[in-house]
Amino acid sequence: MNITQDDFFKAIACLHQQIRNSEITFDSVVGISRGGLIPGVVLSHRLEIPFRPMEWSLRDSHKKYIPPDIVVDAWYGKKILIVDDIVDSGETILTIRNKFGESFKNVKVACLVYNKGQNLVVPDYWYNVIDRSEYPDWINFWWEAK
Repeated sequence: MNITQDDFFKAIACLHQQIRNSEITFDSVVGISRGGLIPGVVLSHRLEIPFRPMEWSLRDSHKKYIPPDIVVDAWYGKKILIVDDIVDSGETILTIRNKFGESFKNVKVACLVYNKGQNLVVPDYWYNVIDRSEYPDWINFWWEAK
């Protein structure tokens, strides 16, 4: 599956509308490195709220990092929107949820693509739904083109 630039902006418009319809006012958007950076920045502009990058990867050399201010913000009741390109296995969001603990109730998750075939995490906002058991192919996002 290829997600073109046009597909991307349709997805962003859809996510933006879902977030507006939820009537939640977020304090910041956090984009998960690497796939969530571009959609996170664009959503932060559309929502007119600050953006923060978060390095958190279970795949790329197993780096894990959450800037301390994000955890502190969540503990003090600020509403955070975490953005990633895909919620695939759900493990990334689950490990972040475990790091935040009880404060995760102030954190919502948005993604461009949601793999409904996993049962660890259901994002709060998504654009496209796939089932990896039926569609195992890699998803190519336009910004990954070489």
